[in-house]
Amino acid sequence: MRIGTILVIAVLIPAAQKWMKDKQIDGAVRKAVYAAQQLLWAQDGKTRKKFAVNLATELLEKAGITINEGQLSALVEAAVQEMHIARGDYKEIKDDGTAE
Repeated sequence: MRIGTILVIAVLIPAAQKWMKDKQIDGAVRKAVYAAQQLLWAQDGKTRKKFAVNLATELLEKAGITINEGQLSALVEAAVQEMHIARGDYKEIKDDGTAE
């Protein structure tokens, strides 16, 4: 085998697979967060988050991806924050826990 072929097999293919998996996770989380926001807009944040975590888990399981609930919860929180920033309704949280 040539060095280039070995490099592709050993390095590039696993890197591409990880990148694709990360994109699938990101896409599932974003879809779940936007679905929770759209469908449960009148509900509190805790209810919407639970819905988003459950939906993202279901979407990822269908894709053959498992992720622990703690990691998924953090990803949902990050996606919510990104959504708020994109909509322009982001508020900085101060050290005392209050919003500016």
